[in-house]
Amino acid sequence: MNAERSYVPCGTIDCPIAIYHNWGKEKDFSYPSQWHMATEFLLVKSGNLEMMVDGRRLFLEDGDILLIEPRVPHNIVSNSREVSYVQLLFSPEAVALPAHHILQSALITPLYEGTLHFPRLLRPGHPIHKDLYDILSGLQQYRMTEPNYKLRRFATVVNLCAIVAPYCFADAGGTEGTDLPDNAAVKKAVIYIQNHKNRELTLEAIAAHVHLHPNYLCALFKKHMGESIFQYTNRRRIEHAAVLLRTEDVPINQLPEAVGFRSSSLFFKKFRQIMGCTPLTYARRKNSYADLPQTDVLPEE
Repeated sequence: MNAERSYVPCGTIDCPIAIYHNWGKEKDFSYPSQWHMATEFLLVKSGNLEMMVDGRRLFLEDGDILLIEPRVPHNIVSNSREVSYVQLLFSPEAVALPAHHILQSALITPLYEGTLHFPRLLRPGHPIHKDLYDILSGLQQYRMTEPNYKLRRFATVVNLCAIVAPYCFADAGGTEGTDLPDNAAVKKAVIYIQNHKNRELTLEAIAAHVHLHPNYLCALFKKHMGESIFQYTNRRRIEHAAVLLRTEDVPINQLPEAVGFRSSSLFFKKFRQIMGCTPLTYARRKNSYADLPQTDVLPEE
């Protein structure tokens, strides 16, 4: 995976939902492939876009809708000068609900854990295209100058999720499809790590499971995954901790053990490094926003 993580601005702390309106300014260009933790809905209102999404080249025309899950690498390769497109992005916190809530258990948690996937490209004629098109094409009215725009954005995201949910599909075996490589040994190692991410896990145990020497497994894993086996394991554990903070009442001092860290100091260091804040700040963003600084991102008008 050669894509770099993008920390795309995504609304405010109390409403982590962003809307961007874009117009093409040059005909041919290419941005580096990137991925982010936000879910993205993109509607081409006019013109053409050429994109690479999860290794697939896609050509989008007027009315096409692109759905991108968290952690999926993507980039725009080129566009027409007359292109106009709108993007709706929302972070995991935007719809964080109790674990038993139907929207959380059926869609949000598996979506952000990577076990559920959107239909990638919806063209006119798809059963839900018109419903999504009507919503996305009307996003311009949800500007920051409008009263109750944050509540309206939240309602829009819930509505979009409800429409898309019946057309999502799950990975066989419940593993993170966007991370699974072609190499059989590395794929087996990834699945083993995912299934043991809340337990103590050693390189030797993983290597024994896939019947490879630890040093050779490390080199092979880095080649196919774009990150070391230790980086991958820590990232999956921290992302699991973030899910627990969003959906469960797990005391923060119990999180390291809950996600397989033997050292609390290492857990807090990695959490800040990967999530960009401390677990306490992350939890406060979900539970209480009143005493946190408020910022917003102006859409490109």
